[in-house]
Amino acid sequence: MERVATLMMLLLALTRVASAQPFSLDTTFNPTYAFVDASNKNYTGFISDLYEENDGSIMLAGGFTDLPSSDRTSWVRLLDNGQLDYSWNPPSGANSLGSVQKVGNSYLFWRFSEVIATTLTGNFSKDYSLPIDSAFNCGSVGSPYVFKDGSFLAGIGGCAYPHPGNVQRVINFMRVGTDGYVDTSFHHNTNSTVGWTYPYDSTRILGYGFWVTEYDQYPVNRLFRIFKNGELDTTLSIHPGIKNLGFVLHVQDDGKMIIGANQTIFPGRSDTLSLYRLHADGSFDSTFNYQTNSRMSTGWPRGFSSVCPTTDGGFLIGGSFEQYDGYPRGNVVKTDGDGWIDSRYFNGSGIDSVKQRDAIDFPVSLSNIRKGQNDTYYLFGKFLMFDDQPVKPIIRLLGLSHTVSVEEEAIPNFLTVFPNPSDGQLTFSLNQNRFGRPWEIRLFDLQGRLLDSREVSSSISEQSINLVEYTGIMIYEVEMDQEVQRGRVVLR
Repeated sequence: MERVATLMMLLLALTRVASAQPFSLDTTFNPTYAFVDASNKNYTGFISDLYEENDGSIMLAGGFTDLPSSDRTSWVRLLDNGQLDYSWNPPSGANSLGSVQKVGNSYLFWRFSEVIATTLTGNFSKDYSLPIDSAFNCGSVGSPYVFKDGSFLAGIGGCAYPHPGNVQRVINFMRVGTDGYVDTSFHHNTNSTVGWTYPYDSTRILGYGFWVTEYDQYPVNRLFRIFKNGELDTTLSIHPGIKNLGFVLHVQDDGKMIIGANQTIFPGRSDTLSLYRLHADGSFDSTFNYQTNSRMSTGWPRGFSSVCPTTDGGFLIGGSFEQYDGYPRGNVVKTDGDGWIDSRYFNGSGIDSVKQRDAIDFPVSLSNIRKGQNDTYYLFGKFLMFDDQPVKPIIRLLGLSHTVSVEEEAIPNFLTVFPNPSDGQLTFSLNQNRFGRPWEIRLFDLQGRLLDSREVSSSISEQSINLVEYTGIMIYEVEMDQEVQRGRVVLR
C-alpha cells in the first residue's frame, strides 16, 4: 500500500498539478431561462455558441426558447450569475442560430441562410439579413470568418453572379463588405461550397468544404489555408488519399491542428480515426493519442466536437461519446497536451447519465467548450444532467490553477528515457557523470502494480526494455546511489 500511495503522489507531481482540484460545477451560475424547444416538451433546446463580455455576461446562440415568452428565442444574454440580462432586448426572436461573434458595437449571428447583425442592445443593425445583394440569395451561407471591421468571408451555395439570367461565374466563396454587399474585388473561388471557416493565426484562415478539391484551380483536399487577402497558402498539403477529413477543432500555438471526424480514412491504415492531430504542413502527427472509432461507444451520434485548452497545458475534449481510451466518460474528458487521458477527472456520469439518455428520446451532445474568465470553463450543447444533477444545457465549471510542487522540484535528473511516447521499446540512458555504478529500473502502472524490474550492472550505461504488450501511461523509477529519478512514459 505504501508503494501505491507513493506512486499516486508521484503522478500528481509529474503532471504538474499536485495542488490542483478536479473540475467542479460552479453552483453560483444558475440560469433561469428555460432553454426548451418550441414544443416545450421534456426535451431541451440546444446552445451552439457563446461570446463572453468583459463584465462576465455571456451572449448565447442556438435553437431554444423560453415559453410562454418568445422574444429571445434562439438568442439571449445572461449575466455572470446566469440570470437574464434585460439590457439586451431584441424586437423579435430568431431561429436556430449557429454562432455569435462580437465586432465593434455589433453582434453577428450566423445561421445556414444568412448572417444577422444586431446592436449590443438587440436592435437590428443595417439591413439585418446579410449579404444584402439579392443576386446572392442562394439559400445557404457557410460559417463565416469575421474581420475586425465587420466584413466577413464565407462560403455560399453556388450562386451565379451577377444574377441567374446573366451567368458570368459561379461563386462558392465570397467576401462581404462592411456595408453588407458582396465585395466584387475579391477574386478567389473554390470548385464547391465552403461550409466552414476557422481562424488559424494572425495572418491566415482555414476553410473547409466536403467536396472542395480546388482553390483558384489549385488542387486541395477539403481543407485549405489562405492568407487574409485570399491568397492560398500552399505550405498546407492534405494527402489526396485521405477520405472524410473532418473539422479542425483547435489550432495550437505551434500551428498543429486537432481534427474531429466521424471516420477519417488514411491511406495504408486499416482503422478509421475520430480524433487526431496534423502538423502545420498537414502531415499526420503520430505523437498525439489519436482516437479510432473502435475505441468509442457504439450507436449514433458519436464523435468529438470541441477541444478547449486548459491552464495546465492540457485539453478539455467534448462531444457525444461514452468512453475515451477505454475509460467510461460522459461526453467530456480531460487530457494532457498530447491527448492522453487524465483519469482523475470526470469519473462521474458526466454530461447526462446513461439512464437519463434512455429516458428521453433525443441525442445528447456537448456542442462546445469555451474558457471563461478567472479560470472557468463553459460547457454547452444539448443535455439535461451533469453528474446526475439536473442542469440547463449550459454549465460553468471551476477550472484548475497549479503551482510546481515540492516533490517535483526535488526529483533528481541523472538519466534520459526515450522515445516518449513509445511504440514499446524504451531506452534508459545514464548521463556521463553517473557512468560506472550499478543501478536499478522499476516500471509500474497507474495503480501501482510492478510491471517490470531489473538490476543493471555498473558496466552498462544504456538499457533497453521491450514493453510492446503494454499501452497507456506507465511510471518508471530508476535508483542509483540511494537517489531515485521518477517519471512517466506513454506507450502506444
